[in-house]
Amino acid sequence: MKHQTKSARNEAFWLALMTVIVWLLSLKFDFAERFEAFFAANESWQADEIFLAITIAGLGAITFAYRRMLDLRRAVMVRDAAEGRAIFAAYNDIVTGLFNRRYVETRLPELCARDTSLGTIIAIDLDGFKKVNDLLGHQVGDKLLAAIAGRLTDTLPMAICARIGGDEFLVVAPRASEAELVGIGRKLHEAIGRPISIDGLVVEVGASLGIAVLAETNADLRAEMRNADLAMYAAKRDGAGSVRRFEPAMLAGFRERIELESAFRAALQDDLIQPHYQPLIQLDTGEIRGFEALARWTTASGTSIPPVVFIALAEETGLITELSERLLRRACADAKEWPESAVLTFNLSPLQFADPLLGLRIIQILKETGLPPSRLEIEMTESAVVADFDGAIKTIRQLQDCGIKVALDDFGTGFSSLGQLANMPFDKIKIDRSFTRSCGDSLKQTSVVRSIIGLGHGIGVATLAEGIETTSQLELLKQLGCEYGQGFLFARPMPAARISDYLGLSNEERLSQSA
Repeated sequence: MKHQTKSARNEAFWLALMTVIVWLLSLKFDFAERFEAFFAANESWQADEIFLAITIAGLGAITFAYRRMLDLRRAVMVRDAAEGRAIFAAYNDIVTGLFNRRYVETRLPELCARDTSLGTIIAIDLDGFKKVNDLLGHQVGDKLLAAIAGRLTDTLPMAICARIGGDEFLVVAPRASEAELVGIGRKLHEAIGRPISIDGLVVEVGASLGIAVLAETNADLRAEMRNADLAMYAAKRDGAGSVRRFEPAMLAGFRERIELESAFRAALQDDLIQPHYQPLIQLDTGEIRGFEALARWTTASGTSIPPVVFIALAEETGLITELSERLLRRACADAKEWPESAVLTFNLSPLQFADPLLGLRIIQILKETGLPPSRLEIEMTESAVVADFDGAIKTIRQLQDCGIKVALDDFGTGFSSLGQLANMPFDKIKIDRSFTRSCGDSLKQTSVVRSIIGLGHGIGVATLAEGIETTSQLELLKQLGCEYGQGFLFARPMPAARISDYLGLSNEERLSQSA
């Protein structure tokens, strides 16, 4: 379109030039007098009227061409504006107006290569944004992101700011000394953390920041962006509101994490992660009440990976649902071989309770394996309840309506209120092992355990103590009225193949074996 406009202008110029030349020639050779004499000599031909008509038509054509040129100019302006909007949409975030991930990946490396004054890379992840988004809605969330974007550009006006997805931002600022880097991060953190008023609501979020420095020569922006991300994730692990400078050790940890994740995915597909079972004992009789399924992963080389490591990995990679379903399906099949009085308890990740289809998934597994719902007990951690009380209650009701029992796990560590506890429809409270371990040695801890057991009795809910390791702990818990227990005193977690032999032992034999 621009080429067409330039061509039209060139043609108009040459046409005007030719008109001037012809006019000058007409003056020199008296064309007007010659035409007048010709028209007078040939009046019968009506040549003057024909010439007048041609002149009028020419003027009309010139007018028409001029109007078309104006239309063409307007079309070019509209086209240029549309192209400008398309380019803006392609390289800018529609919510914040900042650059987007596409700009960062395609154009920013070229810019940094040309402008070597840019060298401070800052990765930013907001803390608490998801909660604001969930509670107040996406509209408020978008306004919050826009406000944060404004604060970034106001705080570092010479920097290039981008929103690269969700609540993650990237800032490429001018170079600074090592002493100034963390100060810049703190400055950004303070700007982000100030309260923001949105539609009459005051909203606050924090941020975790990671900082890396771009080399002045042979700079690899993508590598330093990755390093800034690694530093940011390290800051998140340090706690909300932290700022970390990239260190080479972070890269080594990242590579180890990639290798572990790859091994975990392979182990998941090959069913190398299997449930082991720890017995649940009725304390006053010593009888086996059931077994708790605990995930165990032993690599092909014989190395045992701690559950705290691979469970967290499954949560971070989004594979926790697949892992839990595989383990639950296997555990339900194993429980079919136990006495009908033995229940299976299974602990789910707090992340899974946000799944509205959780109950349906569990019922489907029970149907596939043939285990009655009454023999399954799902454990929910207290921290998961505190994080989303209403959602937790809805999930508990859904499970109980299907005949599945629900236990409150790790009680005393999630800081739920008595008011919340009174409204929780649990079938059992599990006393966290941190209280059991020291209840015999500390009067205060013993009082806490006594209070939890009394609270359970008061609301008609059974109690189970985790982590029983000594006979003195066992006797004290029995005196306090705790109904059930589990721990190394009775048995360590065992594979399914050993359960049959364990069930055949007497109470004394089980205690002597664990000693």
